[in-house]
Amino acid sequence: MGFGGGGIAPSPRSKSTEDIYTRTQLEASAANKEGFFAKKMAMNGARPEGLPPSQGGKYVGFGSSPNPSQKMSNQSDYLSVVSEGIGKLSMVAQSATKEITAKVQEEAQNGQVELEKHVITKTLTKPSEAYYDAKNLPHVLVSTKICFV
Repeated sequence: MGFGGGGIAPSPRSKSTEDIYTRTQLEASAANKEGFFAKKMAMNGARPEGLPPSQGGKYVGFGSSPNPSQKMSNQSDYLSVVSEGIGKLSMVAQSATKEITAKVQEEAQNGQVELEKHVITKTLTKPSEAYYDAKNLPHVLVSTKICFV
Protein backbone atom coordinates (compact mmCIF):
# COMPACT_ATOMS: atom_id res chain seq x y z
CA MET A 1 0.00 0.00 0.00
CA GLY A 2 1.27 3.39 -0.89
CA PHE A 3 0.25 6.92 -0.37
CA GLY A 4 -1.17 7.19 -3.83
CA GLY A 5 -4.41 5.54 -3.30
CA GLY A 6 -4.85 2.42 -1.29
CA GLY A 7 -7.53 3.20 1.23
CA ILE A 8 -6.10 6.25 3.04
CA ALA A 9 -8.63 9.05 3.11
CA PRO A 10 -7.31 12.62 2.89
CA SER A 11 -7.47 14.56 6.14
CA PRO A 12 -10.25 17.12 6.31
CA ARG A 13 -9.25 20.72 5.58
CA SER A 14 -8.76 22.81 8.70
CA LYS A 15 -10.96 25.81 9.09
CA SER A 16 -9.38 29.20 8.80
CA THR A 17 -10.56 32.32 10.60
CA GLU A 18 -12.47 33.27 7.46
CA ASP A 19 -14.63 30.18 7.90
CA ILE A 20 -15.32 30.81 11.59
CA TYR A 21 -15.77 34.59 11.83
CA THR A 22 -17.27 37.09 9.46
CA ARG A 23 -15.18 39.95 8.14
CA THR A 24 -17.20 42.39 10.27
CA GLN A 25 -16.46 40.39 13.42
CA LEU A 26 -12.71 40.35 12.63
CA GLU A 27 -12.65 44.10 12.03
CA ALA A 28 -14.52 44.75 15.27
CA SER A 29 -12.06 42.53 17.16
CA ALA A 30 -9.08 44.38 15.68
CA ALA A 31 -10.60 47.72 16.63
CA ASN A 32 -11.02 46.56 20.25
CA LYS A 33 -7.44 45.26 20.48
CA GLU A 34 -5.92 48.56 21.66
CA GLY A 35 -8.57 49.00 24.32
CA PHE A 36 -8.15 45.40 25.47
CA PHE A 37 -4.38 45.74 25.94
CA ALA A 38 -4.70 49.16 27.57
CA LYS A 39 -7.09 47.63 30.11
CA LYS A 40 -4.70 44.71 30.75
CA MET A 41 -1.76 47.11 31.25
CA ALA A 42 -3.77 49.19 33.70
CA MET A 43 -4.73 46.05 35.63
CA ASN A 44 -1.10 44.94 35.71
CA GLY A 45 -0.03 48.41 36.87
CA ALA A 46 -2.25 48.07 39.92
CA ARG A 47 -0.56 44.81 40.98
CA PRO A 48 2.04 44.96 43.77
CA GLU A 49 5.76 44.90 42.91
CA GLY A 50 8.18 42.42 44.38
CA LEU A 51 5.86 39.42 44.08
CA PRO A 52 5.82 36.84 41.32
CA PRO A 53 2.78 37.01 39.03
CA SER A 54 1.61 33.63 40.36
CA GLN A 55 1.21 35.31 43.76
CA GLY A 56 -0.54 38.41 42.43
CA GLY A 57 2.52 40.45 41.49
CA LYS A 58 3.19 42.39 38.31
CA TYR A 59 3.95 40.71 35.03
CA VAL A 60 7.28 41.91 33.62
CA GLY A 61 8.22 41.34 30.04
CA PHE A 62 7.79 42.93 26.65
CA GLY A 63 6.71 46.53 26.90
CA SER A 64 7.44 46.97 30.59
CA SER A 65 10.51 47.88 32.55
CA PRO A 66 12.06 45.36 34.94
CA ASN A 67 11.95 45.84 38.68
CA PRO A 68 14.82 47.93 40.04
CA SER A 69 17.67 45.75 41.27
CA GLN A 70 17.23 44.73 44.84
CA LYS A 71 19.74 45.65 47.52
CA MET A 72 22.87 43.58 47.32
CA SER A 73 23.36 40.88 49.93
CA ASN A 74 25.89 41.29 52.72
CA GLN A 75 28.23 38.87 50.98
CA SER A 76 28.10 40.88 47.76
CA ASP A 77 28.73 44.08 49.72
CA TYR A 78 31.72 42.49 51.45
CA LEU A 79 33.18 41.19 48.20
CA SER A 80 32.70 44.56 46.57
CA VAL A 81 34.53 46.36 49.39
CA VAL A 82 37.38 43.82 49.39
CA SER A 83 37.71 44.00 45.61
CA GLU A 84 37.79 47.78 45.68
CA GLY A 85 40.40 47.74 48.48
CA ILE A 86 42.64 45.31 46.58
CA GLY A 87 42.36 47.50 43.48
CA LYS A 88 43.44 50.59 45.43
CA LEU A 89 46.27 48.69 47.12
CA SER A 90 47.48 47.51 43.71
CA MET A 91 47.50 51.09 42.40
CA VAL A 92 49.51 52.28 45.43
CA ALA A 93 52.01 49.43 45.03
CA GLN A 94 52.40 50.16 41.32
CA SER A 95 52.98 53.85 42.00
CA ALA A 96 55.55 53.09 44.72
CA THR A 97 57.35 50.63 42.45
CA LYS A 98 57.62 53.24 39.70
CA GLU A 99 59.00 55.82 42.15
CA ILE A 100 61.58 53.42 43.58
CA THR A 101 62.63 52.23 40.12
CA ALA A 102 63.06 55.81 38.91
CA LYS A 103 65.14 56.67 42.00
CA VAL A 104 67.42 53.63 41.60
CA GLN A 105 67.82 54.32 37.88
CA GLU A 106 68.81 57.92 38.58
CA GLU A 107 71.29 56.86 41.28
CA ALA A 108 72.81 54.25 38.93
CA GLN A 109 73.24 56.82 36.17
CA ASN A 110 74.93 59.22 38.61
CA GLY A 111 77.28 56.50 39.91
CA GLN A 112 75.70 56.50 43.38
CA VAL A 113 74.82 52.78 43.41
CA GLU A 114 77.32 50.22 44.65
CA LEU A 115 77.37 47.80 41.71
CA GLU A 116 79.01 45.10 43.85
CA LYS A 117 75.70 44.65 45.63
CA HIS A 118 74.01 43.80 42.32
CA VAL A 119 76.48 41.30 40.88
CA ILE A 120 74.92 37.92 40.06
CA THR A 121 77.28 35.02 40.65
CA LYS A 122 74.87 32.16 40.07
CA THR A 123 75.38 30.14 36.91
CA LEU A 124 72.87 28.44 34.65
CA THR A 125 72.72 24.65 34.53
CA LYS A 126 70.68 24.57 31.31
CA PRO A 127 69.74 26.91 28.45
CA SER A 128 67.73 29.94 29.61
CA GLU A 129 64.73 28.87 27.46
CA ALA A 130 64.49 25.63 29.50
CA TYR A 131 63.57 27.46 32.71
CA TYR A 132 59.77 27.53 32.99
CA ASP A 133 59.78 30.20 35.71
CA ALA A 134 62.45 32.46 34.21
CA LYS A 135 60.60 35.64 35.18
CA ASN A 136 61.16 34.76 38.86
CA LEU A 137 64.86 33.94 38.45
CA PRO A 138 67.01 37.08 38.07
CA HIS A 139 70.08 35.18 36.81
CA VAL A 140 67.98 33.61 34.02
CA LEU A 141 66.45 36.97 33.11
CA VAL A 142 69.90 38.55 32.83
CA SER A 143 71.13 35.70 30.64
CA THR A 144 68.26 36.26 28.19
CA LYS A 145 69.17 39.96 27.89
CA ILE A 146 72.87 39.46 27.22
CA CYS A 147 73.84 39.48 23.56
CA PHE A 148 76.79 37.26 22.74
CA VAL A 149 78.93 38.59 19.91
